[in-house]
Amino acid sequence: MAITNRTDFINYCRRALGEPVIELNIADEQIEDRVDDALNKFWDFHADGSIKNFIVYQLTPLDITNRYIPIEDNTLSVLKIYPQNSYSNIYNPQQMSIIQTVANSIVTSGGMVSYLIQQQYIETINQFFNREKMIRFNRYSEKLLIDTDWSEFKAGTYILIEIQEKVLPQDNPNVWNNGWLKKYATSLIGIQWGLNLSKYDGFQLPSGMVLNGSVILQQYQDMKSSLEEELISTWQLPIDFLIG
Repeated sequence: MAITNRTDFINYCRRALGEPVIELNIADEQIEDRVDDALNKFWDFHADGSIKNFIVYQLTPLDITNRYIPIEDNTLSVLKIYPQNSYSNIYNPQQMSIIQTVANSIVTSGGMVSYLIQQQYIETINQFFNREKMIRFNRYSEKLLIDTDWSEFKAGTYILIEIQEKVLPQDNPNVWNNGWLKKYATSLIGIQWGLNLSKYDGFQLPSGMVLNGSVILQQYQDMKSSLEEELISTWQLPIDFLIG
């Protein structure tokens, strides 16, 4: 059965832990917290937990005064920015004059090699006139800082921002059906269950059963460790993938 919402996801985890055959000694609030913890792990490290996206942002007078751009809280990292002038300045007279001189000097020899050399020269000139902006971003501050002379920006200018953002379940319900996420959330809820019961280790119920939460705790801690090893070896994005 496909799981496409948070309620069904939690019910799945409960059944995986033994309900309704076994009573879980855990509060609903604790389960909600553990599901949030599992989602955060999924977003941070799982290849299916995030996606590259592009935002077209129009600068406001307040942005220029503040000297930063506000970023939505579902953004994990900012990879690169492309200011409007980075793709318009290539047509300014100074650059066009240099490009024409370069083109005239090499294109006369003809052939594909000359064409490729010409393109490399043009790209080098573009990079010289439009140096990549240095950026700083911390997702908890939700501010994109651009280390540049902000006087070169004008209100109304558009900036293309390349980001890595969370794949949110409310927009992509199939997230709830991810196999690794289901097992990892189950392990975290199981650990919480074990922690709750371990406070009463050795307590004998009227039925004669003796509580032993430490065994449950260890079982799901081992499950969690195994899933985190699987995450690193199988599902995690390369380290340099999110470096912008």
